[in-house]
Amino acid sequence: MRSLALAENLPRYVAADTADDFERERLELLARLMNPMTASRLERIGVGPGWRCLEVGAGNGSVARLLAERVGPSGRVVATDLNPRFLGELRGSEVEVRRHDILHDDLESDHYDLVHCRAVLMHLADPERALARMAAALRPGGWLFIEEGDLGPFTAANLAHPAALWFNQIHGSARETVRALGLVDCYFGRRCDGLLERLGLVELEGETTTWLCRGGGLGARFQQMNLELMSGLLGSALLPEAENQALQRLYDDPSFAFVHMAMVGAWGRRARTP
Repeated sequence: MRSLALAENLPRYVAADTADDFERERLELLARLMNPMTASRLERIGVGPGWRCLEVGAGNGSVARLLAERVGPSGRVVATDLNPRFLGELRGSEVEVRRHDILHDDLESDHYDLVHCRAVLMHLADPERALARMAAALRPGGWLFIEEGDLGPFTAANLAHPAALWFNQIHGSARETVRALGLVDCYFGRRCDGLLERLGLVELEGETTTWLCRGGGLGARFQQMNLELMSGLLGSALLPEAENQALQRLYDDPSFAFVHMAMVGAWGRRARTP
């Protein structure tokens, strides 16, 4: 009953009420970790001059900037977010910023050459509805490209480290708490390919990327901030305070390495009309 009452009082999106400075730093860390991966995938898809692109859940705008660089002045990028608080500097550029809820607000139909989102669907109450709406926004021949996390691989890299087994156990427990409360689908990434196939997209491709991270590094700092965020929401329901602090210290320890979550990328093309 306590977990049910807790879930009813939580925000649908875990970072909805974060302080601006905190969330700006967290999103910047996310971008530094993942933008090289996303840029490589955009290259493989072939995004280029003149394309019309939609970035759903644009966050701090880093991927919208990547898209704007690729499509050039002859193209167009629309960046949407439930709360576009970090997209202000894009206004007046070649990127159009919209406050937008992908589950409910209108989108152009049959319009975009590319629709992309990253680490968005795993937070949504109805990700399949969101995907269907993104697919409907594609012109015939356009690409839907999604990147979503899967925490299955998230483990200590070296089982000989004295904290390795404890780390794996404590993270497994915290992950299951988050999943049980319906805050985040911690394994959404592995569903991506199948969901695109069910939409009838063609020329499906995909890959999975993860990172080997060390304490004190970029990936570890990103995880420290995620832990701080989730602990602020859930308190001891996530982890007892002593374990929380021990985990934060481990993320500062350069002798400790871990395999980060997998980011699954999947993309497919809307079939062209005969």
